Amino acid sequence: MSDSALLVSSKGITGEEFQDFALRLGGVPRGSGRYVVIEGDSNIWLALLRFDRVAEFYDEDTVSGWAEGLGEPPEIIVEIQLDHTDKSRELYLKIAVEFGRAWPVVLVDLEGRDVSYALACERYAVLRGNACQ
Repeated sequence: MSDSALLVSSKGITGEEFQDFALRLGGVPRGSGRYVVIEGDSNIWLALLRFDRVAEFYDEDTVSGWAEGLGEPPEIIVEIQLDHTDKSRELYLKIAVEFGRAWPVVLVDLEGRDVSYALACERYAVLRGNACQ
């Protein structure tokens, strides 16, 4: 089983906006709202989900925490599936940081913890050995 993470946003991102985002990262379409980003030997799968369609899978405290972190209730979730390469952990953080540059985001990391954009940037910078901008 692969590792997974979530990007939760309070913005109602359209399919076209998500497509532009994924394509900028080198994503390859794999169905409606689904892309695979390939970098070297790593593959990261992304799926755009409307929150109202998956809300029943999350408890009230979790959703409240996301809303607090975002300043508004969640509108969309991007599911991220990682492969088992070493590079995939860096790549998923890169995707999270790029997403956070465009839209408000809470990252639910590989351990299931809610992470702010600033902390995701810090983690990515540590892996890359430079500052997150």
